[in-house]
Amino acid sequence: MTMAIQDATIRPLVDDTFGKLTTCYNARSAMAFLFSDRCDVYLHFLDINPKTFRKSLVECMSGAKNFSASSAFCKLVTPMARKSFMFNYRHYENVVAPDTYDFECETNA
Repeated sequence: MTMAIQDATIRPLVDDTFGKLTTCYNARSAMAFLFSDRCDVYLHFLDINPKTFRKSLVECMSGAKNFSASSAFCKLVTPMARKSFMFNYRHYENVVAPDTYDFECETNA
C-alpha cells in the first residue's frame, strides 16, 4: 500500500510528441491499483473501509483537510508530492486507459 501511494506521487512527465504533461507508467499503475477492487483485498486485511480510505486519501492530497505543519502527514508528504498525486489522480480519472497493472509481472520477478 505504501509503495502504491509513493508511486502515485511521482511527478508528471512531458510527452515528447505533444509537449503536454502526462503520468508515467508507475504512477498510472499505482492509481489503477489504489482505485480498483484489487486494492480492497489489502484494505480488508488492514480492517480499513475502501471507500473511506480512497475519500480520505484524495482529501489529504488535495489539501481539502487542513493539516498543521507539525502533523505526521505533513512530515511524510511534501507539497510537490501532493500536487503530483492530484495531477496523476485527475489524469487517471479523465483518461480512459486499459488496465495497466500486471500482477503476473510482479509475482514472477
